[in-house]
Amino acid sequence: MKSKILLSITVTALAVLFSACEKQVSITGISVDPGTVTLTEEGQTDTLTATLAPADAKGDVVWASSNTAVATVTGNGLTAIVTAVGNGTAKITATADIFTAECTVVVNIGSTGGGEGEGTEESPYSVEEAIANQGSLKWVEGYIVGYVNGIGIADAAFGVPTEAQTEILIASSATETNAANCLPVQLPSGAVRTGLELFANPTNLGKSVKLYGSLEAYFGQAGMKSTTYYELEGGTSGGTKPVANAILNETFATGQGNFTIVDVVKPAALTSVWYYNATYKQMAAGAYKDGVNHATESWLISPAINLSGVTSAKLTFEHAGKQFGAPVTNLTVQVSKVYTSGNINSADWTALNIPDHLAGETNTFKSSGNIDLTPYCGNANVRIAFKYTSTTTGAGNWYVRNVVVN
Repeated sequence: MKSKILLSITVTALAVLFSACEKQVSITGISVDPGTVTLTEEGQTDTLTATLAPADAKGDVVWASSNTAVATVTGNGLTAIVTAVGNGTAKITATADIFTAECTVVVNIGSTGGGEGEGTEESPYSVEEAIANQGSLKWVEGYIVGYVNGIGIADAAFGVPTEAQTEILIASSATETNAANCLPVQLPSGAVRTGLELFANPTNLGKSVKLYGSLEAYFGQAGMKSTTYYELEGGTSGGTKPVANAILNETFATGQGNFTIVDVVKPAALTSVWYYNATYKQMAAGAYKDGVNHATESWLISPAINLSGVTSAKLTFEHAGKQFGAPVTNLTVQVSKVYTSGNINSADWTALNIPDHLAGETNTFKSSGNIDLTPYCGNANVRIAFKYTSTTTGAGNWYVRNVVVN
């Protein structure tokens, strides 16, 4: 009898021990979805969901709002309800153990997300409409009023900076000085930054500007990133203008699109050669890892381009690169009329001349210039490929965006 009691106690104790061990999975991170919310009516709500890492981690989640005059939050474990209170921007944080994630909430009461603007070139969004309609590539028009003199919107400054910046603030009024009413606009390197940056162009302050880019959170509030084109008051313009009715128009602003990647040579040490860079909204290729150059050959191939109904066509794209010598010979653009999918047969492809190729080391995007595709008109299965190669003595980086055939 005594042995049975002892066995029972031992089994129970082990069960309790195993149960305790199962509950002690350490939290290694937390995320919140969605990352940006726009509310346009007082009292309007939205639901936020927190996810702990790893998936079997358990712990209390504490929700908080950085500005309860703008939005409040009521949390219940991994979910929370955010409620609009007044115009402005608030950060909703979810904290578990030592880890914190956040959602940016933009409240713009009085805006329906519609209005007169449609986000097109002919009918651009106003700043208020852009704030209320985040999540897509659109045209926006406003006045240049300042910049962000630091790492957050709290560092917004209205005027001309004393050093070069990588962003501007635009608003519906040329005299706006409330950052909550402004749209922070990212100025990528190249023509857009050169033409709009306030330190180099102080007379731009107060001018109206029409911009094309991706409406998404920037500096913790509704903004525009990956800006590719601008038209400034007075007629100045710069960047790559999106082409209406283009045969192919891939910005890579939201992903790889319908392009495919074929690796002819890729060592096991590399996860990829060509890949989508979500931070900079571009396709990127490189073969340098952990101090080692790797020999590779990788192709980024377009979907089929139908040129059967046209008599002339041209290809343009923007590119940048670094750690290449001059002239650059291992970055080429190829064209094929017969390739469909699968392995690469070099005999099916012809190299195209890039009028404005990279020259030495630069991270500044520039246009390729017009590449004539007229010899391939009349064909329904034309494909363009960006061929990257590297060696054990040299493996630079190539960045590509805004690929257009028209």
